Amino acid sequence: MAHSVNKKQAKLARWHGLQDTPAADPITQPSLARHRLLPIVDVGSVKFEHLCQDLLRNAFKEDVRRVALKRRSGFRQFGADVEGFDELQRPVVVVSCKCYRAIEATEVRLWIEDFRKHLDGHWAKKGVKHFVLAVSVEFKDDDMNDAARALAEDLNARGIRFWIWDSFELSEMLRRDPVTVDRYFNRYWREAIAGDVPEGAPTQTTSALFAVQNPAAIGGIFAQIEAQYLPPLNDLAAKSLEQALKELRRGRRSAFVRWFADARGNDVVWAGTSNEVRSKALRAAAMVALADGDTKEAGALLDQSEVLHRSQDRTARAMLLRATEGLAAAVSHLADPANGKERETLGGFLIESHRPKDALEVLLPMAGNDATSDVMRLRAIAKLLAGGSAGVCFGVQI
Repeated sequence: MAHSVNKKQAKLARWHGLQDTPAADPITQPSLARHRLLPIVDVGSVKFEHLCQDLLRNAFKEDVRRVALKRRSGFRQFGADVEGFDELQRPVVVVSCKCYRAIEATEVRLWIEDFRKHLDGHWAKKGVKHFVLAVSVEFKDDDMNDAARALAEDLNARGIRFWIWDSFELSEMLRRDPVTVDRYFNRYWREAIAGDVPEGAPTQTTSALFAVQNPAAIGGIFAQIEAQYLPPLNDLAAKSLEQALKELRRGRRSAFVRWFADARGNDVVWAGTSNEVRSKALRAAAMVALADGDTKEAGALLDQSEVLHRSQDRTARAMLLRATEGLAAAVSHLADPANGKERETLGGFLIESHRPKDALEVLLPMAGNDATSDVMRLRAIAKLLAGGSAGVCFGVQI
């Protein structure tokens, strides 16, 4: 019973910012292998805030002119530990920093609520554009994701974008900033995680994990990813990639993100993977970036993919065009569709363009294996929008 009470008291102390994690002395040393994650928690709570302060400056350099810590004894923090100010001295970026060796979903909800409850008070009309929750563990628990998703939707309605900086995202940002790795960890970690990245490489974070997007559009993007990997692939890397993409299709991206980071971070594995598989992995990564709204990153990844192996399927490029140049450009790119996946995607674009009759002309000829459940659903939607009966598309009368 006493142990349970002490544990509850410790959680309450953490929530109220009354319990810090001390810095490890010495910091855990890396092994000889290339590492995916830095020992973020080893820096301790105080330096973790300083680390987030340094990263904020680069991650939001287009908006932020000055950064400041809110850790001041006797002052309320309103759910924030670090602030980034624009040229008008508005706190456009607010970061909540939580450095613990283990974090539970209930704590995440409390920390999120600690910021949200002040939105109509302290933070009202102050110009906040971004809220970052920085944590020293991997953010992969489903309950954590649910809590974060609810906040993302709430903040999006208020014009605020929500970002997650977990240990994986922080490690990826630091991989491109070896000087900062050296400052907070040591030169051994600099070599272990950032040894092959040139100094001065861009450090801007690439995506908001829970940026709210159009669910239908994201579903379409992930459908393209899944479709690329249905044929069996003939090497170990490709097979493990297939498994990661199955998880991605279910909305769990962490397996693919880890696969991609590990594969690209290991020169031997990446070089030993066929151009076709590397190309497909880059295409999938491009679609993930696109789902997060990062069209620049998506375009760069797709360009790299096409250098390695030019795919016969144009749907990924069409998806990017839809996001960057609009539906008309995407429809034009898929004129004269060459396969079933291109027909399905074009049909969806035409429906979205309020051209249901044109969509039916594209979708109705699809038969056999091409007439998937998604195709049948699109046919029914197009038929209804065109003023007919959806049942005709399924071979029944309604």
